[in-house]
Amino acid sequence: MKLVQQNKRVIELLGEPIETNGMTGGSFNSSNGYKTVQLTIPIKGPKGEATIRVEGEGVGDKYTYQIMDVYSDEAEEIIKLLEAPENMD
Repeated sequence: MKLVQQNKRVIELLGEPIETNGMTGGSFNSSNGYKTVQLTIPIKGPKGEATIRVEGEGVGDKYTYQIMDVYSDEAEEIIKLLEAPENMD
C-alpha cells in the first residue's frame, strides 16, 4: 500500500486517503520452497475506486515482484507502480 499511497497519479485519480475496499483475492503457491503469488486488492479514495494487481515469486521470505499495477475501470487506466519512481512523493 505504501507505493500506492505515495504515487502522484494514483492520488490524483483516487484522492486521499487511499485505503483497502473489501476482500483481497488471489492465489499463493509453494513447491519445494519456491513460492508464487498473484493478488488483487480493491482500494478506494474520496474520488473513486481501483484495484491493485500484484504478481511475484520468491524463496523463503524474499520476494521479487514482476507486476504491481493499479487499474481503474472509471479512468480506463493502468498505473505501473514498479516503473514510475518519478511519480512518487
